[in-house]
This record gives sequence, C-alpha cells and structure tokens, in this order.
Amino acid sequence: QSKGTPPGFPNVASGKFEIIPKTKPIIQRTFMKGVGTKSILVGFPEGIHIAFNGASGMPALLWKGRFFDGYNTWFNRFQEFGQPLGEAVIKWPNVKPNPSNTFKGYQLNSAGIPEFILSIEGTPVYERYLPVQNEHGQWGIQRIVRYTQERQLSEAHLFHPENVSINQLPNNNSMVWQFIYTW
Repeated sequence: QSKGTPPGFPNVASGKFEIIPKTKPIIQRTFMKGVGTKSILVGFPEGIHIAFNGASGMPALLWKGRFFDGYNTWFNRFQEFGQPLGEAVIKWPNVKPNPSNTFKGYQLNSAGIPEFILSIEGTPVYERYLPVQNEHGQWGIQRIVRYTQERQLSEAHLFHPENVSINQLPNNNSMVWQFIYTW
C-alpha cells in the first residue's frame, strides 16, 4: 500500500503550474467553483480574466490579477474545483438559463480571442470579451453581444455582473450591443 503521490509525479506545492497569459489570450477548460464542470476560462495578458459556463452558455465570473493554476486540471484524476488566482472576483447573478437556449461552443479570431456562440430558439447570438482601459488607467472588460435576428432584440435578457460599473456604448448597429464593466 502506498501513501502520497507516485515517485516522479509533479508536486502541487512547486508553484510551477500557474498559467500566465503573456502575449495572447489563453483558454483553459476546467472545473471551477461557482461556475461548474464545463468551465471555459479565458486569461488575457492585461490581467483581466473571465470564466464562462459551457453548460448554460452564460458568463459566470470576472477577475483581475493572476489567472489560474493548472495543477489539478492536468494531474488530478479526481479533479477538485479550481478558483481564480487573482483578486477582485466578480460574479454574474445565478440566473436559470432558458431551456430552449443551447451553448454551441466558441470560435477564435486571428488574435486568439474567443467568441462564444449561444443558440436562442435555434438562432445564434455571439458574445466576445476584450480587456479595455479607461481614461483613468483602470482596467475593465468590454462585452460585445452580436444578434443575428431582429426578434432577438425584444427577447434579449442580458444579465450583467454584480457590483460593477456598467457603461453601455452607443452603436450605429442595433444588432450589436456593447458594454464596458469596470470594478
């Protein structure tokens, strides 16, 4: 009978498994506390990060600072639920998703930034998140929601994260809504 980890197995205390986005966004699928077993994390070099819930197709967490430790995701067969390494963690309200909405995945643009795809009654809606800095040097995140049919605009039920400043940007295209969240 053995105790502890097998010989040669990486040591969790080594600190060598912190994921650090340096030049482009990093996407990590994992189990995350407060998000679920289908968490999609996006870490940006600017130190602004988001956790998206792949089960519900909804954003779940925002945070600043350090991104994520990949040890449990990569080496633990009975994976524990991870947590953001950074600070200033912001949650979206825990809203029950509409059962007719389905998450269809994400696609990456040439810069490696994911655009999440949610099907609302069979028609896609696209969401993208980008780090932005305001005139005072404060970092936040821009949320861009792109609708594909006019009928979605009246049915749109956008939820925003709690305890953030929300600035809706004016737009000439009624099918694209943009928000900036700072905290």
